[in-house]
Amino acid sequence: MKLCVLPLLGFHCLSVASLLHAQLVVAHRGASFDAPENSRTSYTLAWEQDADAIEGDFYLTSDQEIVCIHDPTTERVSGKNLPVAQSTLAELQMLDVGSWKDQRFPDERMPSLLEVLGLVPSDKSVFLEIKCGPEIVPMMRRALSESKLLPRQTIIISFKENVIRAVKQAMPERKAYWLVDFHQDKKSGKWSPTVDELLAAARSIDADGVDLNGKTEVVNADLVARCRQAGLSVHVWTIDDPELAARFQQMGVDSITTNRPGLLRERLFPSHASSPAPSSPSATQ
Repeated sequence: MKLCVLPLLGFHCLSVASLLHAQLVVAHRGASFDAPENSRTSYTLAWEQDADAIEGDFYLTSDQEIVCIHDPTTERVSGKNLPVAQSTLAELQMLDVGSWKDQRFPDERMPSLLEVLGLVPSDKSVFLEIKCGPEIVPMMRRALSESKLLPRQTIIISFKENVIRAVKQAMPERKAYWLVDFHQDKKSGKWSPTVDELLAAARSIDADGVDLNGKTEVVNADLVARCRQAGLSVHVWTIDDPELAARFQQMGVDSITTNRPGLLRERLFPSHASSPAPSSPSATQ
């Protein structure tokens, strides 16, 4: 019996260690609790707060450039309502996209994809969320090939299955994660997609991983284990509560996306945390 117990104990220790590996802290639109989302300042601040990666949102402009903005129009972040897809990069970069957050940021301009890539250090990475359709993929492929970043540093994410499929066909060397939200039926109380549906869809589009809305009613250790068995990495968004982040850390997810990278770094990995910059009174969700 002793010969059997020791290997089991060793396996148990390895399992616990695997659950406690250091998750990547991904700065959602940069350090967007403290600075205007998707801005140079926000991304620079994310590195100061010791984020492992930054995340940004990207649309194709009318002149076939790629710009960093979350919404299909500029109204929320500039006060002027320009449809991104019908505007040129030059027109979009004339707008002040910082003052809406705080009057301390009047000079923020929308960065292009190439400008965002240029902010990523050699030991960090970037999650690129495609907000439009697969028509952006050829231009994104060209921009990534022109950047100094290695394929492992650029992860492409999207809610749209056809976008992930197009990315893997055009750029098989780059990781692509399918963004997934969960919805509960008011009558039955059941959540969708189910784990089986999630795995089947991820397999059909050749996704390398799934990036999940961090709803603990759905995302649990069993789901993480099943994704792992299917060869998928597992990521969660957008978690600003350190206690909730610690629960996902215990599940062994690969990354946790947050608006507050400094806070999560300090709470989850206190021995490795740098001093986060002071927080502003407002928050971006």
